[in-house]
Amino acid sequence: MGEEADLQGLATGDIADALARILPTCLHRSVRVVGIDHRPSPYSTTFALHEVDATLDDGSNLELVVKDMSRAAMLPIARQTRPRFLHNPHREVAIYRVLAPYGDLHLARYWGDIVDPRSGRCWLFLERVGGLALRHTGEFACWLDAARWLARFHGRFAGREAVDVAGRVPLVRYDARYYQHWADRAVARIERSTGSTIDQRFASWLQKRYAAVVESLLSLPLSVVHGDYYAANILVRSDDGSHHICPVDWELAGLGPGLVDLAALTAGGWTAEQRRALVHAYWEALPQDQAWFPSVQTLEHALAYCRLHVAVQWLGWSDAWTPPPDQAQDWLGEAKRIAEHIDRSVWSRSAVKAWGDHGM
Repeated sequence: MGEEADLQGLATGDIADALARILPTCLHRSVRVVGIDHRPSPYSTTFALHEVDATLDDGSNLELVVKDMSRAAMLPIARQTRPRFLHNPHREVAIYRVLAPYGDLHLARYWGDIVDPRSGRCWLFLERVGGLALRHTGEFACWLDAARWLARFHGRFAGREAVDVAGRVPLVRYDARYYQHWADRAVARIERSTGSTIDQRFASWLQKRYAAVVESLLSLPLSVVHGDYYAANILVRSDDGSHHICPVDWELAGLGPGLVDLAALTAGGWTAEQRRALVHAYWEALPQDQAWFPSVQTLEHALAYCRLHVAVQWLGWSDAWTPPPDQAQDWLGEAKRIAEHIDRSVWSRSAVKAWGDHGM
C-alpha cells in the first residue's frame, strides 16, 4: 500500500499503521492489515471523517470510520463558527474509552485511537454504523425511543458516577460561568444584529433576570450529558430485527443537568401534545429506585429552564453561523416565549431545588 493521501491529508499507509497498532488489543490476537480503502465521509460536519474498509490477513473485513479531531482537521465552516473554548480534541476519544464497556448502550463500537501530542494527531476509530439519522426516519415512535434511551443513560451516569466520569474525561462543565458566558454572548449578538425594541427588551431581560435562571439550573441533579443531542446526531440502527438508538458526535459531552439533552431533543416545531409525549417517555424511563426521581410536574418545570439555556446558547453561538434549512430554528423567538412563560407562571422553584438537593 502506497502513501496516497486524499484532500484531507489522510495517508493510506498511516491508516494501516494505526490499525496495526490498535486492532490486536480489540481482537485479542495478532493481526495484519492487507488491504485498505478509504474515502471522505459525506456525513462530515465538524471534523474530517473518513470511511475505511479494512481487509485483514484472515480474510475478514472491517467497516470503520476514522475521525480526525485535531484543530487543523476541523472543517472550515466549523472553524469559523464553533466557539474556540468548546474545542478539546481529547474529549470524544475519552468518552468513548469510558463508555466502551457498556454494550447495552448500543453505541458505535470503539476500536481504538491514536493520540500523539507531539504531532497533534488525534484519531478516533469507530464502527461504521448503519441506519438512518433520527430526523430522516419519519417515525415518531423512534423519537420516543430516543427520549427513553436518554433517560436510561442519564440514570446510569448520574451523581457520583457522573463525577467519576468527569475525573477521566475533560467534560464541558455546566457551571455558573458557563451559563453566564452564553447569556453574555447572546446579549451582545442581539444588540449587534437587531434594532427591534422587543428584541432589545429581551436582551435587557437576560441581563437582569438570567442570574435567577442560572441559579435554578445549578440546583438540578448532575449527570453526564451528550451536549448535542439533536436528531442529526442520533442514528437509529437495526440489529437482529430490533431498532436501537445510537447517539454519535460526543464532542460536547459534559457534566450538567441531563435535561439539557432533553431540551435539545424537544426543541423545534413540536405540538404541545408531541412535546408532552416526549417528556413523559423520558420521565417514565428514568430509574425510579433512585432518590432523585422527580414528579413529572417538577421535571417539566426544570425542563423549561434547560430549554431557555439551549435557546440562549444558540443565540450566542456565532454571527457567521447559518444552519441548514432543515435544521433552522427561531431561537430568539423560542427564548422570548419561554422567558414570557417564566414571567407569567407560578413556578415551583422550591420543588426544582428540592429535586436538585437529592441529585447527589
